[in-house]
Amino acid sequence: AYEELDGDLAVEAADMGVNAGLALSTDPEALKVLAQLWRLRGRVSLFQERAGEAARSFALASELDPEFSPTQQEWPPESRLAYSDARAGRRRGVPGALSVRVEPACAAVSIDGRRKAIGSTTVNGLAPGAHMLEVRCPGFVPFGAIFEVDGEGTLDERSVFLPPLKNPNG
Repeated sequence: AYEELDGDLAVEAADMGVNAGLALSTDPEALKVLAQLWRLRGRVSLFQERAGEAARSFALASELDPEFSPTQQEWPPESRLAYSDARAGRRRGVPGALSVRVEPACAAVSIDGRRKAIGSTTVNGLAPGAHMLEVRCPGFVPFGAIFEVDGEGTLDERSVFLPPLKNPNG
């Protein structure tokens, strides 16, 4: 099956699924599906010999679904090792923090599918690497994105301004 895999198409399909799933990232089942997509993306990246991309994908998947462990029957040894290394690397890194400024002030801020605050906030203790940020407020267009935390005790900053939903009546 690997010989027939078009890696670029597989990554594109996984990215489309991830982007569609960002809007649902507060639902626990949606988080598991997102984690599966990130694991798929990581395995395809390994196939394409893009170890750094695979590690980033695997680390984010492990953040979203920390209970997952690849089985010997489903994952080849090199994929299981890369997944384990990415999880371990994420745990070893010195945490960082993220300061999120949001408008409107009533917006809920979630990171990796877990609600952190209502309104602007600073979240400490984030592992270095990729994380999912979601900002929602009734009456406004929700926002979802992947962002990087530098770690090493640094403070990363993001600003999110939600546009109001358009009135369908006019």
